[in-house]
Amino acid sequence: MPQAQQGKLVGEPPAIYDGDRKKTTLFINEWELYWAVNNDNALMINPYRRAMFFLTYIKGTRVNEWVMAVNQWLSRQIQGGINQADERLWNEVAASFTRRFADSLAKENAQSILRAGVKMKGEDIDAYIVEIEELIRLAEYRFDVPQTSV
Repeated sequence: MPQAQQGKLVGEPPAIYDGDRKKTTLFINEWELYWAVNNDNALMINPYRRAMFFLTYIKGTRVNEWVMAVNQWLSRQIQGGINQADERLWNEVAASFTRRFADSLAKENAQSILRAGVKMKGEDIDAYIVEIEELIRLAEYRFDVPQTSV
């Protein structure tokens, strides 16, 4: 277990997540980076406090009901005698977030766009490559396996 640091958190905190499913992956990536650079901070070591802190970055009308439900669930767990250091508290919050806010159509949309074909806009090859790579990742294709259509 890492040695707990009591100082301020470092790095760029994630942007507030408002329930826009197109931004779920970006938010999770930002959170994981923030967590990784602060994993020795007492706030992040404690699963209960980490989960509560995570909830502070999720705000807005589209997410409020979920945040309130998770907050109440966490409170009941602690009141019921679950230790704040029990990693299952964080794991359940993270899994619940993914179940609730995952973009369930991202894969199908990316596959559809790739089937239709992607054309480069202007002469920006870098932007084109980034777009193709993101679509391939979202479509769950592999770069090293040729795709065929039936």
